[in-house]
Amino acid sequence: VKAYLLSLETMMTIGYGVPDPYMNGCWQGPFVLTTQVLVNLILSAILIGVIFQGIARPQSRACTILCSQKAIIRCIDGAYYFMFRVCDLRSQHALAEPH
Repeated sequence: VKAYLLSLETMMTIGYGVPDPYMNGCWQGPFVLTTQVLVNLILSAILIGVIFQGIARPQSRACTILCSQKAIIRCIDGAYYFMFRVCDLRSQHALAEPH
């Protein structure tokens, strides 16, 4: 139990602010701490997902990308490649940036 609590506190950066960090072998303490950490992780993931979805606006972006109607399979140096064209209707955002 002591090693588990130390690992949980360290991994989640909870800190060591309790005068008795191992709760004198009480099994309810690690249970409550684990439940709190899992709920915190789930709520943080949901909040980040909602914020990201609001910022990203994937539906409006999907309308500005076009793919070609035809594609080819080409043999280059013995390897086959599936090739098609992609067009971005918004000129200020590049799909692929040259480096």
